[in-house]
Amino acid sequence: MSISVSIRPANPVFVAPITPAAQEWGVYCLPAMKQEPNGRLVIRVNGHGDDPFPSQPAETPDVYFSSTDKGRSWQAADPEAEFREDPLRWGHFYGCTERSVLLPDGTALTICHSIADRQEIPQTLKPLSDFRNVNDSSHLALYSYAELPAPCKQQFLRKDHHGVTEYVPLEIEDPALLVSVEVAGYGADKTTPVPIPPRWMHLLLVSMIRLADGTFLALGPGQIPGVTDRLCCGVYLYESADAIHWKRRAVVTEMHNDHLRFGFDETEHSLVQADNGDLLAVFRTEKCVPLDIAPICGTWFSVSHDLGRTWSEPRELTDSSTTPILTRLENGLIVLTYGRPGVHLMVTEDYGATWQGPFPVIGRTLEQ
Repeated sequence: MSISVSIRPANPVFVAPITPAAQEWGVYCLPAMKQEPNGRLVIRVNGHGDDPFPSQPAETPDVYFSSTDKGRSWQAADPEAEFREDPLRWGHFYGCTERSVLLPDGTALTICHSIADRQEIPQTLKPLSDFRNVNDSSHLALYSYAELPAPCKQQFLRKDHHGVTEYVPLEIEDPALLVSVEVAGYGADKTTPVPIPPRWMHLLLVSMIRLADGTFLALGPGQIPGVTDRLCCGVYLYESADAIHWKRRAVVTEMHNDHLRFGFDETEHSLVQADNGDLLAVFRTEKCVPLDIAPICGTWFSVSHDLGRTWSEPRELTDSSTTPILTRLENGLIVLTYGRPGVHLMVTEDYGATWQGPFPVIGRTLEQ
């Protein structure tokens, strides 16, 4: 069966400015969206700059838009007023693959975190190793997640129920988990590190789903054991009975290549369950790939036929990727969206065995 896909003309409500950083890396739009009880939609884009380093200040401010016709048209909204209305939501950083799980009683559960809420890692806790990131964007240190003090972790489950919002700290039991911490950035000369507060930056658990038996699953990254001279993450699957207490269920992949320094991104994963019960996962390859050898990251795919306990060997679906996200449609089709360069989608009707596309929403070149 062939799938027909048509892309309608774009109706952008915001276009990021072209700056030197945008020309080199593109602009990271980290959106969040909420729906108010009266149906009004509010979105925020560019909630954070690409990098937190003093040498690379954020070049794109928070921008808000609202819609009262189910997203058909959008109007600019006042940032200060929107933040004042819901500081808990807009004050938190939402992961690239944020997904709310709706419970039978109407409660919406979302994993989120706020870097600002985390305490700095104490100097008395020495890292396992430290190293310069391969693209000279930062200096990193490795820590055992289990050894980090609780105030340094600060990852939350957001619970929305009938207009009441509650934040509950997550607890992750994984003695083998290693996490990278950005401790310095590099200026234009790429030689002198500029110290930044040593806080664990990245969202650990992303793309939470709920199985029919009530078990929650989510993907998470972690430094591959034995690799201590560069950032090189594996992808792991975690399980929980209450979406608060988590433990590792399985390794999705730890594959890497010493020559290419191949690994997977810390946060850009996505998980979905197909109609036949299979779990499908996609992940972006990590920036530890030397840019002079492989300048473009790729989107890789793996499938599990036993609810995530074992996984197929990952394979590359496409040679570009930023924030790959899987979405299951009501008709059973599963859509993959990904970006950089451009924005694209692919479709599978046989649970990931074959994929159709890519279909470009935005082309790969600046002119497109």
